[in-house]
Formats: sequence, structure tokens, C-alpha cells
Amino acid sequence: MQIEGGAAGVAGDGADSADLQVPLCVDLDGTLIKSDTLLELLLKLLKRNPLYLLVLPLWWVRGRAQFKARVAAHETLEADRLPFQPQLIDFIREQHRAGRPTILVTGANRRTAAQVAAQAGCFDEVIASDETVNLAGAAKRDALVARFGERGFDYVGNELADLPVLAAARQALIAGPSLPLRRALRTARLPVARLFDDRPAALAALLSAIRVKQWVKNLLLAVPLVLAHEVADPRRLIAVAAAMFAFCLTSSAAYLLNDLLDLDADRHHPIKKHRPLASGALSITVAAAVAPALLVAAVAVALALPRPFLLSLLAYFVCTVSYSVYLKRVVLVDVIMLAGLYTLRILAGGAAAAVEISQWLAAFATFFFLSMALLKRYSELQRLVVEKRLAPRGRGYTTRDVQQIAAFGSGSGYVAALVMALYINSPEVTRLYSRPQLLWLMCVLVIYWISRAWLMADRGELDDDPILFALTDKVSYAVGILAGLVLLAASW
Repeated sequence: MQIEGGAAGVAGDGADSADLQVPLCVDLDGTLIKSDTLLELLLKLLKRNPLYLLVLPLWWVRGRAQFKARVAAHETLEADRLPFQPQLIDFIREQHRAGRPTILVTGANRRTAAQVAAQAGCFDEVIASDETVNLAGAAKRDALVARFGERGFDYVGNELADLPVLAAARQALIAGPSLPLRRALRTARLPVARLFDDRPAALAALLSAIRVKQWVKNLLLAVPLVLAHEVADPRRLIAVAAAMFAFCLTSSAAYLLNDLLDLDADRHHPIKKHRPLASGALSITVAAAVAPALLVAAVAVALALPRPFLLSLLAYFVCTVSYSVYLKRVVLVDVIMLAGLYTLRILAGGAAAAVEISQWLAAFATFFFLSMALLKRYSELQRLVVEKRLAPRGRGYTTRDVQQIAAFGSGSGYVAALVMALYINSPEVTRLYSRPQLLWLMCVLVIYWISRAWLMADRGELDDDPILFALTDKVSYAVGILAGLVLLAASW
């Protein structure tokens, strides 16, 4: 791809007044915004009512133009939250202020295009698809040539479908180019007057989107093996390692699906708006392709493990999807589901290693992770209190619930410590530990960590996710090391 310098004659970069008479035509999807409006509308439509899956094929057989029109008629975008290409939008506004005709020319339906153009506030006109014409590729080129003549306009595009239009333009400008377009431009030796691209590397964006750092949560699958004192068994150790890998793949697939369904809510969040999908760093098509691939790979690994583990893995995915689609909006059900997902990891670890899960461990995990889930909600509400907002988007809570959430959460944490204390006095302990009285130190450590976490949350010093907070907290590391030493001492 040949890129000409700033003296290439682009208006506003050393160009004469004649250049200001040449219309600047700009594509929408992937160019003006780092996303695809049709795909975003489809995701919103299916999230609102999954039964539209039955209707979409009927719309599709009527042609792409009709399909886009029907989707646009049933859903609208929050144009003010779309991830605009910042360098390009600044350039267009500069040209617009200088008096140059600026036109949004897109294959998106005109209803959607008009919304985006109104939000951008720098276009004189919108040329878009309607119910009969799909304005993409050669159709877009023909429309612009008929209107302005061959070489009578400059065009900004990003996809391979834009190549005919770029070839017919006076100057070709590129924003966020796809890999196929880059290759085609090199082959065609088509000079590019200007390149706008601030996206990170695709692989880096994907790794961020699949939340590799969240994989540490799947270490919970090893808890049953450790507590059963079976770590020295290589067969069970390998089984748990494979199970953890399967859960990592499944959780990443679930994260991608969650982010696809939560684009609007994430863009309203001060931190989540920087996620790869919400910010446009990762394309919707890539995420939609990778998610099922990860799930298939996870199931393939699970098939080599005991059947109860496969059922646990599928249950985890179904529960995660249910949470993302609906349950996260139901008060208290959402935190119970989050606690259940953590506990399910422990149960799945036991299934993979063929280790029986005691009722004591299941009870402790349930109350402890319920406390952590409530702590997560409490931290979110505390941030809203500081920002003087009433309720988080897409949740059933308001800032009036802060005190009650704190009561539920701290109480649940102390019940977890009580379960541990009762376990220490149970007959089962003497079978596994030679010095069970030392386990009382574990109760002290649990009470200290839970109390400190809630205190820090009340001070606004805790991130949304307490588990990830623990991974960066030196005190939490110290508590974890001490807990490990206590278990070792009690076992000797």
C-alpha cells in the first residue's frame, strides 16, 4: 500500500482552494466508526428477543437492502456512544469548517446513517441504502460517479468492497483498513493519500477481549484435589490441568459473548467502555467467530475427561449465557448466579479429578463467593454514589441499596468463616489433618481478609472485581501464603 505524504493535495494539508470544491465522501461502517452498525443492530435485536432468529432468514431472502431496512426499523443505535475513528472525525470536521462539501456515503440503511451523521455534526448530506438499493461496492461507485463524475470526489473507505470506489476517486483515503484491502491496494498499486488508523494489533485486542488475566479464577478447579491431599497423584493432576484449560477456553468464549451482548451498557461504563469490542479495537465479526471456536475446543478437551466434568462445563456455559442475556438484570439473582459460577468451578474440579466434594467445602464456597459477588456490586454502586448517579445501566440496583448490599455481603462472608469453624470441629477433619487445631488460624485469616476487603470497598479503594483485586494486593498475597503454611503445618 503506497501512502503519499502530507503534500498529496488533501484539503487542509497544504491544498489550494480548488481542493475544497472536491466533495469528501466518507464510508460509515469500519471507517467513520470502528464497528459495524448492522451487526450492532442485530445484536440488540436478538438480545431483546432471541425469537427474531426465526424471522431474520425471511427478511434476508428479500435482499440485503430489505434486510437492512427491516433491522433498522426494529432497532435504533445509541449514536452518541459509537466508537468514532478520532483522527478521521477530526479531519472531516476540519474540512467541513473550511467549507468543503462532506458527504456520508454508506451501505447502511438511511435511517441508521442519518442518526450517525446527526451525531457527528460534520456532514452536509447523507447518501445511503434504502428499501430497494443496497449502496455498497460497485453500486456505491456508480452512484458517486453519476453524481460527481470520474475522479470528481475523494473517498475514505476501509474494506475490500470499497476498492472499486477508491479506484474511481480522485484521491483514496483509508481509515482502519482491513487486511484484504491492504493486500488489494498493494496488488493494484493504488496510491493512498492519507491513512487514519489507531487500532492496536488484532492479536493484542483479542487477547484482551478473551480476558486471559481472568483465567486465574479457574485455579479453583484445583481446590478439591489440594484439600483431598491427592496432589501427588499424576493422573488426577493431569486431569485437573486439562479441566482448567477447558474452563479457560469456555470462560473466554463466554466473555466474548457477554461483551457482544453488552456493547451499549459497556459504553456507558467509565471502565468497561475501553474494552476491545466496546471501543472498536476488536471487530464484531472476529469475536463472533472466535467465541464458538473456543467453545468447541473446550468441549473437545472435556470429552477426554469424566462425563460429570463435561456436564459441569456445559452447565457453566449455559449459566454464564443466561446471566449475560437476562439474569444479570435481576436483583439478587445476579449475585447468587455469580456465586454459583465460582462454586461450580470447584464442583467441576472435583468431577475432573474424581474427588468427592464435601458438604463443608460446598457450603463454605457458596457463602464466601456470595460475599465476593455482593462486594462487586457494592463497589459498582459506591462509584455511582461518588459520580452522583442513581443506578447502573443494565442492572436492577440503585444507590439506595448500598447499605443493604453491604449487610448482605459482609454477613455472608462471616457465615463462610462460621462454616469453616464448624468444619474444624467435625469428625471428617481428623482423617485429613494430624493437627486440626491449627486450622483455627485459617478462620482468623478468612475473617481478616473478608473484613479488610469490605472496609476497602467502603473507602472506595477496591476495584469492581475483588478476585482480580486480590491478585494485585500485597496483603492478599501474604494472607494466601500464610494460609498455605497453616494447611501444611496442620497436615504434618
